[in-house]
Amino acid sequence: MNEGAEWRGPFGKDINPRILLLAHTVREGVNAMKSAQRLATTGTLRFERLLPGPAERVWGYLTSTSLLATWLAEGEIELRLGGYVEFRFGPRESQQVIGVGAVITGVVTHCQPPESLAFYCTDSSVISNVIFEIEPRGNDVLLLLTQAGLPPSYMSICRSGWNARLDVLADQLRSSSRIMRAAFSEGVTSHCETQVG
Repeated sequence: MNEGAEWRGPFGKDINPRILLLAHTVREGVNAMKSAQRLATTGTLRFERLLPGPAERVWGYLTSTSLLATWLAEGEIELRLGGYVEFRFGPRESQQVIGVGAVITGVVTHCQPPESLAFYCTDSSVISNVIFEIEPRGNDVLLLLTQAGLPPSYMSICRSGWNARLDVLADQLRSSSRIMRAAFSEGVTSHCETQVG
């Protein structure tokens, strides 16, 4: 590697050198879930939310570029081991949570659609591990979110940030469920009226 050379990710963005090191570690076969357990000795946050299912729809909100923007941030996730992760927070979110115009980059350490996704992420000073786990519960889905490796100074802000964003995610999923049920009901009613009339 040439000193001073620029490294670009698959989305044409500069890659933080710490993320390159993590990507190398992942490619060498480090188990992400076990790594997260080791990181749990530092600050760990864990959240649970019961969300309208199915699991594939919740997975879409966690991984689709257009759906991520509705509850978390603009961004992309390359869904493969060692894949690039980037979240771009707008000025409003950035000032409240992580700094003006913040960009968080990372590398996927585990990807098992639609059950679990893990990635290391870093702003400019802290590397942490984020894990999403999806467990079907009848028509609903239990979403488990863990963020490990946080220094004490980040715990409060990350806790409030995730709580707010997970509430938005729950609202998005409930709204889309209501819209889908209403459209289905309207379609059935229309069909029945056509058949009867």
